[in-house]
Amino acid sequence: MNISPMKNAWRHVFQERTCPPHAVLTDPGQAANVAEHRKSCPVCAMMKETKVDYELWKEFGKQLVAEWPAPGSPDVGSGQVWSLRRCKGGWDAGFRHINPPLVLVLEVFGDVDGIRVAQVFDEGLLAHEGDVELGHGLGLAESWNTYALDRNDLDLCFGQVDASTLEAVKAAGSGSVPELDEFPTIWHFRQLELEVGSFMAMDAMGRLMERHERNAVREEFADVGAVRAKVLAFDSRIRLGKAENGLEMVATAELPEELMLKAAAGEEGLCPFTVVSVGGTTNRCHGALAELLELDHRDTVIRVTGRIPEEYSEGLLFAWWRRSDVGLEEGMARFEPSEGIFSASFPGKSELDFELGEPVLLLVQIDDAHD
Repeated sequence: MNISPMKNAWRHVFQERTCPPHAVLTDPGQAANVAEHRKSCPVCAMMKETKVDYELWKEFGKQLVAEWPAPGSPDVGSGQVWSLRRCKGGWDAGFRHINPPLVLVLEVFGDVDGIRVAQVFDEGLLAHEGDVELGHGLGLAESWNTYALDRNDLDLCFGQVDASTLEAVKAAGSGSVPELDEFPTIWHFRQLELEVGSFMAMDAMGRLMERHERNAVREEFADVGAVRAKVLAFDSRIRLGKAENGLEMVATAELPEELMLKAAAGEEGLCPFTVVSVGGTTNRCHGALAELLELDHRDTVIRVTGRIPEEYSEGLLFAWWRRSDVGLEEGMARFEPSEGIFSASFPGKSELDFELGEPVLLLVQIDDAHD
């Protein structure tokens, strides 16, 4: 079959972006998805009679490793071209296996540990207005296809472009969208690239938004005096100790009996936590109980998993490990409101820390409807 060079380039990109890699093809657990993919994939239909010599490809890979500069993992900065972690790939609703592309880092957002990137491709025949050649064999940047990622999504760095090239990509992205009516192959290519970018960005969006919200909450609780005033304005009987920040002060507050669930007094399998509302003229507080599903210590890490009652369907969870002789040390907390499941981890903890300590949980809810 004779096809034009441009359509052949489009076929290569389509295969690279949407066909499962060898590791997925040979995974028994993925067999059902692979079978569904092969039913509808035009590239796989064309290649189903072609036998692939994987040993030959391994040798080719070794040759590339020997001849191509080894990628690294430097501190992330603008102008670098990175691959994304393999776990970013996966099946979409149409049984296409969306594979992670290379990306050019445009900006770094230190406050949420995020980055803005432009997607990269290497088929020059598909280049059009808005695509910028990066040089050094790094491909072309799609100034029309940029999105935010978690910095932890990056895997290996393959090179760095100069400042003028980076600025050219940013400038091209601010221009008007070109008409592609006369270039149907490029239109289809760009639609696919936008879908791949959306797939990559969607996975990171939740984490970036949560970090932004956490930063906003920390800022809200930074002024200990202001937080103390708002809590006592809600109920002057609440006893607030000294703390480095308002979050710790509220998490360890002693609440009057009617604001605290009576079962909180050491009942096995339950973990008391404090709920605080922010956004109004007072910070309303009360106690609640979480069901403990797991509390253990392995490899110097204390892990806590539990279930929060259904009435707390929204909120940001903060967690500390407390020893009476040491004080509070904050850990990493995650809360999935749709499932009600939370987890917290505290690294660098000894067996003695585990025996003498306890988790302290604070659920922050943004609610200004009561003031």
